[in-house]
Amino acid sequence: MLNTKDIDVSGTGPALLFLHGWPFHRETYYKIIGQLSKSFTCYALNSLGMTGRRSDSSADFSFEGHANRTLEFMRDLGETRYTVVAHDTGGTIARLMAAMAPDDIAHLILLNTEIPNHRPPFIPSYQKTSHLPGMRYLQNSLVRQRWFQRSAAGYGGCFFDPSFIDAEFISKFGTYWTKSPVRYRELMRYLRGVDFNVIDDLDNTHSEIRCPVSFIWGENDPTFPIDLGRAMALKMPTLRNFHAVPETRFLPHEEKPDRVATLILEEMD
Repeated sequence: MLNTKDIDVSGTGPALLFLHGWPFHRETYYKIIGQLSKSFTCYALNSLGMTGRRSDSSADFSFEGHANRTLEFMRDLGETRYTVVAHDTGGTIARLMAAMAPDDIAHLILLNTEIPNHRPPFIPSYQKTSHLPGMRYLQNSLVRQRWFQRSAAGYGGCFFDPSFIDAEFISKFGTYWTKSPVRYRELMRYLRGVDFNVIDDLDNTHSEIRCPVSFIWGENDPTFPIDLGRAMALKMPTLRNFHAVPETRFLPHEEKPDRVATLILEEMD
């Protein structure tokens, strides 16, 4: 289960919950939270599997499990009406939360996230090989290699400007996972919970969402191509806006945090 160690709280004002994707954690939002916390109470959550500690063997790592657990956790914190800013797999969890609990979710702001009937490069193969012996050691070796870091199989799809793939980024979101057997095992449990049947059914989920939905999308993303993202968004009944962020890829909030923070503020106005 989640506990208060899994969430950072900063600022005052209306509540914003930040949900990261795989293989990231709450620190992926720190560049924008610094600005947004001037106007909002910002909750940056580590989802189960990305907390850095061992979870119960019976823990539910399905998208639905994450959604139910996060809703319950926010209610325990006393928050029953809030906006969710979510990226990647966090965006799928957020959409399920909005469909499950329309009274809790006031607004969804989604960044580069899953698209029905689209398979992100490498993810299915990572799922199939995640349980094989020695994978942590192999990954620990690979993430330390500059050629791998900037490759399509590594982090090359994350940034338009590859200089962002620096030692700090690799330490936070690469070797952080692979140097610890517990962290790596939990990271892979989260990954194996990614169910493409749920993703392919998102159009039906979207029809159940009652709150406004806004998108902020890295224009040059090879993982979730913007044309597919925009086509998905245009079919959503409660779409408010779709913003493209030029010269960014999978992580627009990391690469152009000032622009993304400004867009979030505009959407919250």
